[in-house]
Amino acid sequence: MPITTFSTNDHHNSIGYNLASSEAEEVFLGKKPLPPSDGGEDDKCPPCFNCNLPNFECTQFSTCNTNTGFCECLDGFGGLNCSQPVCGSLSEDKDKRPLREDKPNAKCQCEDGWGGVNCNVCLQDSVCDAFMPGDGELKGTCYKSGILVKQFHQQCEVTNEKIVSMLNGKKAEVTFSCNKTEASCNFQFWIAQQESFFCELNKCDYQYDLQSNNTHYKCSDVACKTRRFHL
Repeated sequence: MPITTFSTNDHHNSIGYNLASSEAEEVFLGKKPLPPSDGGEDDKCPPCFNCNLPNFECTQFSTCNTNTGFCECLDGFGGLNCSQPVCGSLSEDKDKRPLREDKPNAKCQCEDGWGGVNCNVCLQDSVCDAFMPGDGELKGTCYKSGILVKQFHQQCEVTNEKIVSMLNGKKAEVTFSCNKTEASCNFQFWIAQQESFFCELNKCDYQYDLQSNNTHYKCSDVACKTRRFHL
């Protein structure tokens, strides 16, 4: 029977596992637990990230790739569990966008023409050219009025007096993205650049009032989760 050998090192103990190849695949995919090691009693190595396992979660309601065990993050987020904002610009390849520093009061340094907590918000028309089809002849438009053509990313400062009064001077902001084709949105609430909670909204209907410059959203399927952080 083919044998697969796993080995790991926790800086103190070298630990090995000998498993049949079929069993190794089930362990990797999170379908069964890793058996006791045969290379030492003092096994202190934590398990590797695998979103197929119940102890690991893809935040932002991101998708877990069941084949790889890795999360497929929403635009503007990265890290193993999609909990870290990414910087750069929305027009960059997802895998090339740098993670924001993981320290208090850290902020993204966005590319020219981009802004927001995670550099998803366009500030000028020219940066949207990268999303246009063809060889560059078509020019993009940065919509700032809330009109949803295909997909948008927005951010605004929270001005509700009751909420602001509870934050002791800390700035509260909201990031909000929608996809018209999928009839879905996602929402994040930030306090001093730290994410407080996030929501996923599905089965959404959008109506834009041109005269009043107001956009109305009605989503029948909403789920939210909180984040733990220290201010």
